[in-house]
Amino acid sequence: MSHIVKSFREFEQIFESVSEPNKFETDFPDKWNQMQDLGFYDATTPIMRKNGSVLLKNDKYNDYPGGIAFQNAGYIRNKLATSGFIKKGLSWEEMADYIIKRYSNYRDPNSTKGYDKFPPHIVTLIREITKSKVSINPQTGRLDVSGVVNIENWGTWEKLRGKGIQFGSVGEFILRAYTPPSYTGSKVMTKKDQDMLPTNVKGDFELAYVEFINQPDFSKLPELKRLTYFHDISGPGFKSLKGLKLKNGSRLIVRDCNSLETVENDYPEFMSDFGIGTGYTRDQDSKKITSIASSPRTVDHFAFCGTSIKNLKGCPEKISKEIDVRNNPLLTSLEGIPKDFNGGIRTNQFECPFSVEDRIEIILSGSVPNRGPLTEEGMKLVLSSFGGGEEEALRILQKLVDEEPEKMAVKFKSYAKLPILQKIQWPKNLQSEFDLLSDLGEVGL
Repeated sequence: MSHIVKSFREFEQIFESVSEPNKFETDFPDKWNQMQDLGFYDATTPIMRKNGSVLLKNDKYNDYPGGIAFQNAGYIRNKLATSGFIKKGLSWEEMADYIIKRYSNYRDPNSTKGYDKFPPHIVTLIREITKSKVSINPQTGRLDVSGVVNIENWGTWEKLRGKGIQFGSVGEFILRAYTPPSYTGSKVMTKKDQDMLPTNVKGDFELAYVEFINQPDFSKLPELKRLTYFHDISGPGFKSLKGLKLKNGSRLIVRDCNSLETVENDYPEFMSDFGIGTGYTRDQDSKKITSIASSPRTVDHFAFCGTSIKNLKGCPEKISKEIDVRNNPLLTSLEGIPKDFNGGIRTNQFECPFSVEDRIEIILSGSVPNRGPLTEEGMKLVLSSFGGGEEEALRILQKLVDEEPEKMAVKFKSYAKLPILQKIQWPKNLQSEFDLLSDLGEVGL
């Protein structure tokens, strides 16, 4: 009769390693001693032992993170592999000899990455975060990494902190402080945590899902050269981007940072992307920001979404490709937009090409190409976008009326009650006609 498991503890014990000697230790003790000298230790579970198998691990080499399984049938297998084998058709003594020979003359394929300079437990930790070459900088004592450092959970970060690891020069740095649902601790970036951040980053820099109780000292970060991405950073201390150093031509994207109050900073002359917040109306993620305050002088893509701005004063002087100002419920004016803007725009009222010529056509037609009629709020935004504000818009519209008064009287009839159109000077013989057309426009004729 099969044994019935009566408790959770009993269930756990089925899968726990025990201290019983393994096949190598009992039958070939000398060879087992040699294997231990090479760094192997027994990780066999009771259920494997019951089947006559042995599982060995080695943190020093760690070619097989799940361990090497030895079976009665003479197979040596990678424990994590779903099929295949390392070696087959061997006796237990031959299996021991194979492992001893292989690792006695072993050259770790990762030895060129500098892992051989670290103790096994540190090697295992480093391999969790990078596959690149590593070294300890003799001048700084920091860990230099030739490629990507990718830390995907807060637990790994805490282990790194516990081992006293600080990062020096890295190729790319990513810290996403994910935690399991059961996690009840804190993900606060203390001064000690901030001191762990790299002193040189050649590529992208990403920081996500952490908390700042005090304002971070961004001046201690190196000049960031490519993409700088802040995502879901919380805490009362994260209010500003002041001190953040960005290289000319770099990119800045900030998402879901609800405590941020200003983006004022000393930015480079040109940035490829300058993106604050998201355009989705369900998430006004930067609502504490009330003004653009400052920005790079020139950008390709400019996004300022989910904020409480009322206009675009302070935006870049030149934007070559796109402006995205969706999800700004208080935005009533596009004043501040570059005078010679020739790209596309995205607002809650319309999305379309938005050169001066495009805007004039929108005003004349009262609609957005392929989008249908423009609302009154949308028309006000368009009118506010002309360089020089309403006076410049009025000058351009007056010029159109002077050139083709009859045509413009018909074009403007539906919007005749807009304050700016009330200021247009019509030829005397057309003033009463325009007033009549505007009255007809109001009743839908």
